[in-house]
Amino acid sequence: MASFQVAARALIHLGSELITSDPIAIYELIKNAIDAKSPNVKVLFSIPFPQEHILELSEKWSSLSLKSELWKKIIKEDLEHLKTMQRDEVDEHIIQRIDKYFKRIKLSNTPSKAAEYLLKINNIEVRDTGVGMSEELLNEVFLTVGTNFKLHAENEEQPVLGNKGIGRLSMMRLGKSATVTSWQNREEVNSIEFDWREFESETKLISEINFPMTKVTISSEDSSSGTNIVITHLTRDWTKENVKSLLIEKFLRRLRNPLEAKKFRFPINIFYNSSASNGRLAIKKMSQELMNGAQKSLLLKFDPHSNVPLRLEIKSEDGSNGIIPYETNLLSLSHTFDCNEEDLKKIGKFQFNLKWYNRPLFRDKLKRQGLGARHRDLINELNVWSGGIAIYRDGFRIGYSGSFDDKDWFEIDKKALRSQGYTLNRIQLVGSLEITKKSNPNLQDRSNREGLLDNKQLDIVANIINNIALDQLRETIQKEKDVQASELLDQVIEDGANQAASKLTLVKQEITKLTKHSKPEAKQILSKINDELHYVANQIEQFEKASSQLKEHREDILELAGTGTMMHVVMHELIRTTGQTRELIRKVSISSDNKTSDLLNKLENEIKVLNVRLRQFDPVSAKGRQRKSKLNLVGLIKTILNGYSGKFERHNIRALLTIDGVENNSDFYTNIVQGFITIALENLIANSVYWLKQNEIFSSFISATEREISIDIDTISKTVSVSDTGPGISPSDRDRIFTAGFTTKKSERDGKGFGLFIAKEVTQYHGGNLYLNNEANTDGRLRTFILELPKE
Repeated sequence: MASFQVAARALIHLGSELITSDPIAIYELIKNAIDAKSPNVKVLFSIPFPQEHILELSEKWSSLSLKSELWKKIIKEDLEHLKTMQRDEVDEHIIQRIDKYFKRIKLSNTPSKAAEYLLKINNIEVRDTGVGMSEELLNEVFLTVGTNFKLHAENEEQPVLGNKGIGRLSMMRLGKSATVTSWQNREEVNSIEFDWREFESETKLISEINFPMTKVTISSEDSSSGTNIVITHLTRDWTKENVKSLLIEKFLRRLRNPLEAKKFRFPINIFYNSSASNGRLAIKKMSQELMNGAQKSLLLKFDPHSNVPLRLEIKSEDGSNGIIPYETNLLSLSHTFDCNEEDLKKIGKFQFNLKWYNRPLFRDKLKRQGLGARHRDLINELNVWSGGIAIYRDGFRIGYSGSFDDKDWFEIDKKALRSQGYTLNRIQLVGSLEITKKSNPNLQDRSNREGLLDNKQLDIVANIINNIALDQLRETIQKEKDVQASELLDQVIEDGANQAASKLTLVKQEITKLTKHSKPEAKQILSKINDELHYVANQIEQFEKASSQLKEHREDILELAGTGTMMHVVMHELIRTTGQTRELIRKVSISSDNKTSDLLNKLENEIKVLNVRLRQFDPVSAKGRQRKSKLNLVGLIKTILNGYSGKFERHNIRALLTIDGVENNSDFYTNIVQGFITIALENLIANSVYWLKQNEIFSSFISATEREISIDIDTISKTVSVSDTGPGISPSDRDRIFTAGFTTKKSERDGKGFGLFIAKEVTQYHGGNLYLNNEANTDGRLRTFILELPKE
């Protein structure tokens, strides 16, 4: 007969593979308390001294020679030094225990014995008042790895969380020694002291290692039944800060499902260097402000044995339905996911909850509610809870599911990266998949607590979540974005007309003031300027007529919005031009006719140039009808650049136009619609000018940088690239910069974030494309836009 023999050290490998983190190890011990029907559990971190210093002293003492008479003196001096390293806020109970161990150390007859006592000072204790274990249970259950012993009847409401029989291995991860004391009545209390270092032997079999079980007495203050586990010889230093951050914030706060309607309450009490009730470290629930701040809430219920097997509801923050509740039957699902109805029935009943947060909208909502000061705190709170879809079995989270510390089990980010606009990603989501041991026997935990075992049922659940729930949520969000974008575009058009009209009034006022202070010769030039302004007024009037008769086609709206945006820019330049000229005239003597005439001629020329730019956006001309025509692209770009000549001169900006990378005077003709090219190039150049004139940015550059805008026409690929030497764009914003309303400019006055959105939308409508090249410069920033011309 042949049989397996198990090496002792296999247990250590098993524990390190299955218990993947310290918080998971502590949770395994907490689950034992829950399964023992304890009403609560206490986890006490008694860490009065830095563990690394304890380990250093232990190693030092273990190496001391017994033959030396100085070893006791050395240990005594080390203890005095150790006292100076005691942490603050250590309660009296722990101080008494320190004194007890210090006495034992001083009375030790060997340095190694003293080192053993030293390693017991810092410890982690887990206490419960559950049913406890008898000597028989300790031997046959607790000491049997892999046993699945159930204390609960199947009809009991409280779930059984442990089923792998590996929770006890978590003690090995936390420390190299542990004492387990358990009792079902005060008359029979059993205790086992484990030294896990015994399993490090390279020769021993697991059956050759035995730990004695002893009878002990307990305090009259202890409960009538329960279990205490004390872990010593700790493997890490538990500071108060990492207990809070690593254990509580990143793990225990998310242990219970915040989105679950019916909650099974189980208090977990964490203490640090204190056992008093006021020393308990709080485990906070999700903030109600955060809970209420979601823009969308989703609820999917699946029950293969009900009349409506699947029902999906998506609601907006005001409570209204984003879509009509979606319902389907098993037959339809089986066709959709290429499975049979029996496969669906094997999944069992589950529920999927999700909250979606648009972070900019969340911030704006907080400001409107007067909670702007809480914004940073609530964003940090969202960072704790977001990360995807957490899996909860019987109300308790499986491992780190639903966080960025875990795998993206439902491939949310993978799908988001394939979708334009990155609409739905893990950083925006707080989600929960609720399953139970009873209803979902085919959805089993991995032994290492990292997600669920792969099988057909899990694949179908993932498909339901991804291809029904999340797809419909994406569709709902996108529809609302389109509606909002359309409303915002209408506002851009209205603002373009209103602001242009009001700014023209200011320009005319400037001219009137100039006329009053001018001699007859100057008034003749001002009369020509007034003629130019009549054209400007006519352009605004035509624009208002066109915008009041908007057609239903999206491209008409977009192009008018683009026109309105650029008209606003041109009118702003008119105000600056006339304002500066008037100030200069005041400084020029009335008798200095030549100087006055020169200034007024300069003003007339600038207004003529601006009028040329306005003609590029005429919404009612033949070009405004957006018909294709043979166009000299070089001439158009030169015309646009000439409109910025004044700005280029004022801000010392060099504009360079090349064809296939070479400066020349050749023409390049293409059959194209002029309007969208004008909108796109005007926007790109205007943005470049804005960033190139930010003096504080250029003064922060390490090396001298020339302010330059480079435009190159590639006649082979039929593209126009526009780049500048400004601060560039972060790669993380590569797609976001084309989102309506997104801007990195200083204030709303500088831009509302619609220019690039409009330019891209109009360009794509006409068969072209506009995007930011993903080839970064040496500083990691992106600086080149590519305008793809439509295929002829």
